[in-house]
Amino acid sequence: MNMVIYLLPIGLTDILPREEYLKRFPARMQKADRYRFEADQQRCIGAGLLLHHVFGISEADIACSDTGKPYLRSGSFHFNLSHSGEYVAAVRDELPVGIDIEELDIRHLDLSKEVCTADELDWLSGDPADWLSGDPADCFSGDPAYCFSGDPAERFFRIWTLKESVMKQCGSGLSLRPKTFSVLPLLFGDSILLPGASLLPKKDFYESAAGGVQLYGKSIRMDDYVLSVCCQHPIDELKIQVVTENDLPVF
Repeated sequence: MNMVIYLLPIGLTDILPREEYLKRFPARMQKADRYRFEADQQRCIGAGLLLHHVFGISEADIACSDTGKPYLRSGSFHFNLSHSGEYVAAVRDELPVGIDIEELDIRHLDLSKEVCTADELDWLSGDPADWLSGDPADCFSGDPAYCFSGDPAERFFRIWTLKESVMKQCGSGLSLRPKTFSVLPLLFGDSILLPGASLLPKKDFYESAAGGVQLYGKSIRMDDYVLSVCCQHPIDELKIQVVTENDLPVF
């Protein structure tokens, strides 16, 4: 599977005058205008830049599911978007995929009790050394060392962004409650089996013998951000392409 991730700095939204954006994606510009703050408008426009100029998608090419997840009418590939702080992120894959990027903010740690399972809360509150003292195979199949950090904000946002990417991959929104599933196996390099395969069209997932959807995920820290993706195939590494002005067409 050839997953591609793009990261767009929102400052690049100044590359075109507003009139040009209105010609290319008027519906997204109307959405951007509903935001009060300029940074929110830039993030919204940046998503349009990625769709239109990087993926080659026009607004007419996109439809939305009953739960609001955008998808290509042609079904030629799948995509997902996320934005936070100074960046817009987009992922492209052959099967349904979810992505989430969040700027680290310790003020959100209070949300952990509302969104995390008991084992996730234990991991957040424990000493990373305790998790590494035994045989990783006793817990999960992967090597957990890469994902441990003494930074509580990073550890929380690794969990939260993985949960968001799972929910976005399924197209379920918050109807799939974050406390009903654990993403710790994804942090350890394993997969999770998500019941309720009916969330996805039959043609769009590989249903396992156990009757659920087998999902894989990975997270990465980038300076003051954490980015996670969820998909239906193993991920060796996250390959991220930062979009520059040279990657965008000249008009």
